[in-house]
Amino acid sequence: MVVLAQALVQNAGVLLLDEPASSLDVSHQLALFELLKQLNADGLTVICVLHDLNLALTYFDKLLVLSEGAAAAWGPAEEALSPEVLEAVYGVRAHVHHHAGRTYLTFSPRRSSQPRDRGRVHLVCGGGTGSSLMRELTDRGYEVSAGVLNALDSDEVTGRELGLRMAVEAPFSPIGDDAHAENLRLMADADLVVLSDVPLGHGNARNLDAVQTALRAGTPVWVAETLGQNDPGGLAAALTGASLRRYGDEGEVLQSLAEWQERAGGGARE
Repeated sequence: MVVLAQALVQNAGVLLLDEPASSLDVSHQLALFELLKQLNADGLTVICVLHDLNLALTYFDKLLVLSEGAAAAWGPAEEALSPEVLEAVYGVRAHVHHHAGRTYLTFSPRRSSQPRDRGRVHLVCGGGTGSSLMRELTDRGYEVSAGVLNALDSDEVTGRELGLRMAVEAPFSPIGDDAHAENLRLMADADLVVLSDVPLGHGNARNLDAVQTALRAGTPVWVAETLGQNDPGGLAAALTGASLRRYGDEGEVLQSLAEWQERAGGGARE
């Protein structure tokens, strides 16, 4: 703050900053950039070099992205930090999130350029019970689909950000015929169906009908052991089939998939 005061006391029209937040904890980072935002509103031009992309996205109107000595992007912050630009410049997969009026980025390792046929996994989830598994499976090279999800459900938002194929119904609506049919198609294409511990009720009861159809077809179905704890109608009790198995947590799903892939010689299909 003393160094910043020394710069400001000169009454220059432009303030140049090089990684000003690099040695600050989060509270002082925010205090610094709130001050810079106010100074900018008062007429000071602020130009800053940053590697913290979320700070850049939050506080700056326009961004210049440099890569190997050349301009990779220039313009409004969300355009300059698009997933396509960030993958090209940083070699990572970027995901854009919008929450409470803010936009922020999260990152995953870029997939190998070598094709990987690790199989297709269909997730039956909702209410945030599938978001983490969506990301983990996608990062590990599986082809992931999901459904039926209500639009704007947190799992639907995650799936949309990841570019997954999904069967989607209108917000706060029970599953209709079109979404149910699409869900059945996605399940028929899958090597494995995973049912999370999603709360069950009238609105998503047809998802269990679709899962039972997959079981009758012989598709492996893995069901969370905790499914049914939020199931006042006892809907989960009707799930039966030789290809049904229970899993304890997300880590067990990932470990079992890896073992399944190894047994199948590199792909999930057996």
